[in-house]
Amino acid sequence: LKELLRCGLLVSHRGTQGGYRLARQPKEISLAEIIAALEGPVAWTECSTEGSGACELETCCAIKQNQQLINQALKAVLDRLMLSDLIQPIQLTSIQNSTGISVPAVQLTRRIQ
Repeated sequence: LKELLRCGLLVSHRGTQGGYRLARQPKEISLAEIIAALEGPVAWTECSTEGSGACELETCCAIKQNQQLINQALKAVLDRLMLSDLIQPIQLTSIQNSTGISVPAVQLTRRIQ
């Protein structure tokens, strides 16, 4: 709770009726903000962030660029998913990857903008 408080996602109140509450409405708090507050920046792998030098294989890694693109897509989705979305039903659907193979995807009943 202290990390969420420090990052401005919670506020605290002292006293017998005190405690913690959200600093903003659930529809205004993204999942990316929560993850960043608790775990640090969203990163699929060590090399997914903009920095370098996190992996000894970085100079010869054939998938680093793809990992960074995947991380950007993941972060974009988490930026658009709000805390309030967690109570909404989701549906498992499928999409086609670049080779035409169907892969599972999650869809909210509320359209993400």
